[in-house]
Amino acid sequence: MAGDGFVHLRVAGPGDIDADKGLTDGVLHLPYWLMSYEALVSMFVDRSDQNAPNQAMVMSRAIVDAKTSFLTAGGHTDVLANFTIDSPVPFAMASVLTELDRLNTEMVPGARTEKKAGRLSREAQPLDSAPRRQAHRSSTRVLISGSGRRRWL
Repeated sequence: MAGDGFVHLRVAGPGDIDADKGLTDGVLHLPYWLMSYEALVSMFVDRSDQNAPNQAMVMSRAIVDAKTSFLTAGGHTDVLANFTIDSPVPFAMASVLTELDRLNTEMVPGARTEKKAGRLSREAQPLDSAPRRQAHRSSTRVLISGSGRRRWL
């Protein structure tokens, strides 16, 4: 479409974040919470891993819990009653990552003593590895995962 009032934009990619491109460059930065569940899972879970279905399930629970917390805190009971994992509800990625870390380091009863569950060790590794470095831009902060650590900018 062309004409007055029409502006053609594209959704930002990782290269656009590094190049600091924005609306004046025709690039639109969307918050991570607008991404579909499948898009979020594809960033964090290696689908070729035999544990991928379990990892995706744990991630879905963490995302739903984070969205539920946001809706509850804001008193959005009408939305809370009907939202899905793909509903565009803001949530704190930090709370999702904290929950995944907690589950990965959780101690569970063993035959003789407690042992580390480590159920998500393969999921946690892509979160911190350089090849899977991801940037999630919200309206005010960017989460960078990579090189062995996560930090908010």
